Formats: sequence, structure tokens, C-alpha cells
Amino acid sequence: MPTQHQANLDFISYKGFDTDTVPGLKATLKWLKIADSDELLYGEPTGDPFDRTAGELRRNMLIHSVQYELMKYRN
Repeated sequence: MPTQHQANLDFISYKGFDTDTVPGLKATLKWLKIADSDELLYGEPTGDPFDRTAGELRRNMLIHSVQYELMKYRN
């Protein structure tokens, strides 16, 4: 069974980012910090207030997964 961390990385890959390289992870981190919350869900943005709230709730979790992956490269 996949972990939430792996599910986060799968989502980031779905959005077109490379989660296997430092440049890809850094680009992802930059995007996550400025992306519209409606972009942080699967599918096309709808503008729905519920979707925007759900996306905003996911932001920190996604950022944490990217930061965790970046820490693996620091050694």
C-alpha cells in the first residue's frame, strides 16, 4: 500500500515535475509556494470554493514531501 508521501510524489509527477532530481524538486518547491490552491488537486481547476480550500490544505503536505526528498541529497 502506498504511503501518503509516495502519493504526494505521484501527484507532483502528474503535474509534470521531476521528483528524481534536485533541479526538479527545487522547481516543484518554487511552484508549490506560489501555485493557485485550485492547481493543487487532480484534474482541471474549477474555481469551486471547496476545491480551493482542499488545495490550500494540501499545500504544506506537498511542500513537506518535496523538502524531505531534497534532504536525501544533502549527504
